[in-house]
Amino acid sequence: MKIYAIINEADEDKKDLAYLFYYEHSKEFYIELMEGSDPWKVPLILSSFADRGQWTIGPYWSKEWVRHRIIPYERQNIGRILKDNKLRAYDEFALLVKAKGRCAQDDCCIEERCFEELPYDIRMRINKCIDDVVVLDDNKMLVFYKTGQAREYDPNDIIKLAGRQREKVAGKEILNLIKLLEGGRGIVWEHHKAVSAEDLWSRGTEVPFKYEYFRSFVENNLIDTTEACDLLNCSRQYINELVKTGKLKPVRATDKNTLFLKKDILERNW
Repeated sequence: MKIYAIINEADEDKKDLAYLFYYEHSKEFYIELMEGSDPWKVPLILSSFADRGQWTIGPYWSKEWVRHRIIPYERQNIGRILKDNKLRAYDEFALLVKAKGRCAQDDCCIEERCFEELPYDIRMRINKCIDDVVVLDDNKMLVFYKTGQAREYDPNDIIKLAGRQREKVAGKEILNLIKLLEGGRGIVWEHHKAVSAEDLWSRGTEVPFKYEYFRSFVENNLIDTTEACDLLNCSRQYINELVKTGKLKPVRATDKNTLFLKKDILERNW
């Protein structure tokens, strides 16, 4: 992860206006505004977010800010420009860094920062990113945060937050619809229909259940077909027959493997 401060070179104090985060693996950008930022001082494309008190900018609009500051891919002589900049392919992040984030539209530029240099509220916001999402049997959803806390949500409330008011889903279906954003920054539908971890954090009901408990439960209580055969001292065909007749219910079944709760397997021994 790379971190850059967005500053205004025209200001005498050159205070940090916002922070740009770049994740190399997914090539995603995120911008974090200072809480209480003045909409008239932040970069123009971000002013509407500050105006409504949204301090975390998702990957879609963060990337739009970057694209407004670099040479567009459609430029007629783009091949020559890339060659002059010693780039083998069009790379938004590389172009942004080479220009230090400067453009003709304003006086903003970027300066690299490390995590420890970030303001306290930004660091605390990052620490509230998501570790994992688990759907419960009662059509509720547990979201685990990097703080170790967990909060319970109705999946349909989260869909409304993402601007999909007309959709309704069962709890189990939501895992097929959502994607966890890089770094646990939030969840997303269809590219820019995203809900930030910050927005999720401010909603939902906190439950006394930590992510480490969940991980420990999974590590110690989920077993595959081979382990089930060892516990029951039986063949894979017998396990498959139990599943087929409904006498044994797998937690998850795929073409390659099947997972069971150890408790359910041990009950077969009783």
